[in-house]
Parts: sequence; C-alpha cells; structure tokens
Amino acid sequence: MGNNAELARLLGLQGTRAFGEYHGSEIGIGGVLDPPIPLEALIERLAQATGEPPVRVLAHGPEKASQVGCISGGAAPLIDQVAGAGFDTFVTGETSHSFFHYAAEWGLNVIYGGHYATETLGVKALARHMEEKFGLETTFLDIPTGM
Repeated sequence: MGNNAELARLLGLQGTRAFGEYHGSEIGIGGVLDPPIPLEALIERLAQATGEPPVRVLAHGPEKASQVGCISGGAAPLIDQVAGAGFDTFVTGETSHSFFHYAAEWGLNVIYGGHYATETLGVKALARHMEEKFGLETTFLDIPTGM
C-alpha cells in the first residue's frame, strides 16, 4: 500500500517489483504492461487514476509503453535509476528543466502526473482499506495545489 503501489495498480502493471533507492530505502514500484499500450493510452489511464491531466509528457521512448516505473512526487532526480532498472516509461509527479536531456539520452518516456495528484493516491487507498477492514469512517481533505 502506498502511492507507488497504487499508481502501479491503477495503471494495470503486472509482475510488479520494487526498484530505486532514496536514503537507503527502496522507493519505486514498476511492472509490465502486457500487451504494451500506446503512450497516449497510458497517459489517459493516469489521468483517470488521478482525476487530473498530466502536467507534462516527454515522449523519448517507444510509441508503446511496456515496462513502466512509478515514483510519485518530486522523483525526477531518480531518472537514472529508472533507466538502470530497464523501464521504458517513467511516471512521476514533477520535473525540472535538466531532466529533459536525460530522458532523451536514455530513450525514456516520462509522464509527469503532478506532484499533488501522484502523492494523494496512497492516502486514499489507505482510507479505503481502513473503512473496509475496520469499519472506520475516513475523510480525505482535498487541497489541490495545481502542481
């Protein structure tokens, strides 16, 4: 359970595995789209999952996404770990200018779904779990930032 696990589930990734390290902890979840789907279809899945259109898309990889790595929020600096793990598409929250060139160099598609939008999925999943398993009433306070 968490942001990246929920992203992977909502995107329909199969055979998920942990990857990527941040401060000594594995942080990302990646998996396979079988069959591969057009990048536009994956973008639509992300928009449906988050309720928001992606902030930015870099299409430097294959036309059909098949190996997708997810790290929510501001994980653009981990793009080298995404490439090193063998993914062709990276789903994260936000970026900065310099990561454009890394995506191009490594032939990666990158979908920036918005920091807030990708960071709230895990909390919502946890709330559903708490309601279902323990009968607790939960309330999600939605305070979007547009970022």
